[in-house]
Amino acid sequence: AHLITGVAQCITVLGIPLGIANFKLIPVALWPLGREIVGIEEAEAMGLDSPSLFRI
Repeated sequence: AHLITGVAQCITVLGIPLGIANFKLIPVALWPLGREIVGIEEAEAMGLDSPSLFRI
């Protein structure tokens, strides 16, 4: 999905930065090793405002 939307966004001049960002997300979507899902309590203890699945 990231490859198709990245190519579609690169067609327009304004969409090129978004298309490049989609290309950078491909490895994360295919191989999410090194990422960790944490509970809300642990995320709040780390000082995150809103818990997320991963941080880039």
